Amino acid sequence: MLSYRIRPASAEDVGFLADVVIEATRAQGRLPGDFDERQWRSGFADWTMQQLRGEIPDSTTSVVEVGDERAGRLRITRTADCIELSGIQLLPGVQRRGIGTAIIEDLKAQAAAVGIPLDLGVEKDNPQARKLYERLGFRQVGETEQECKLRWSPRPDVMPARLALPPLPTLHGESVTLRARRDSDIDDRVREPIDPEEEDAYTSSWRREWDGRRYHARADVAGRFLADEPDAYTWAVEYGGHCIGGAGLRVNRDQHRAAFWIGLFVADLRGRGLGRQVTRLILDWAFSDLGAHRVELEVLATNHRAIRCYLACGFRQEGVRREAELYPDGWHDFIEMAVLASEYAPAP
Repeated sequence: MLSYRIRPASAEDVGFLADVVIEATRAQGRLPGDFDERQWRSGFADWTMQQLRGEIPDSTTSVVEVGDERAGRLRITRTADCIELSGIQLLPGVQRRGIGTAIIEDLKAQAAAVGIPLDLGVEKDNPQARKLYERLGFRQVGETEQECKLRWSPRPDVMPARLALPPLPTLHGESVTLRARRDSDIDDRVREPIDPEEEDAYTSSWRREWDGRRYHARADVAGRFLADEPDAYTWAVEYGGHCIGGAGLRVNRDQHRAAFWIGLFVADLRGRGLGRQVTRLILDWAFSDLGAHRVELEVLATNHRAIRCYLACGFRQEGVRREAELYPDGWHDFIEMAVLASEYAPAP
């Protein structure tokens, strides 16, 4: 997460505060086609100055700074009964870096310290923001024509809702595409020889059935590759017009977490950064569209290339399953890794 600080806004900040509201809204694709920027800025400046002069009761407006640069706007309303997040906007360049989540978590802690709720409103045409708030424990308590009213309570009496599972998306990277599986992907897989290094990275169990053949049987690949799992996402990894592997998430909807896996079966393509592209694409989607709180994985302790990839993508080591699997050369450890939504920083 990027480090940040919050300071009171001044009259010199009014122009910037207008800029950040416009840029954040435009980046979300939510500026209306007939938006009159000049008129809006005039009204916004007058209204903001009223806040800075203390003419709007209980309201404070602040600037969020990253380093020495202004990066966001924060408006809070405080009463004896609740704290209200009345507005938060960040410049697109610092969004999805954990700043918004950290600010909200701090406000939740302030509300919990005095035993009052934290309220906010989210526009109905801003589903991404609503997913973030719901992931952080907010629940709808009302609505207007334009907004849904959400509340976080320090004493919740119900469990958060289970994760909703959107349809499998197609994800496009710099040189790879993640898409739904096709029958033709099986041909791409059986064309490549069996690579013990790749197979061992998943588990040693495959060696119990291996008879030394150089290539997979098509029927075996079809049975595994096209099988569906409940509450899971499976993508084919396409590169240069061919399938070169697969990747996916196994979702625990109750706990808002997912287990990540990836396998690239074309040995000649390793070391080109394709695994990082795939991992980043899936993490970006898991923390934004899916709304996961945590993504976790296990990796063979001797798979140093994969470990470097996961560390570069934001995963942290959490533990070791010691001597977890038996291989021909003895027992091997598996490393447990995970990354949380609050600490994940998407690639620029």
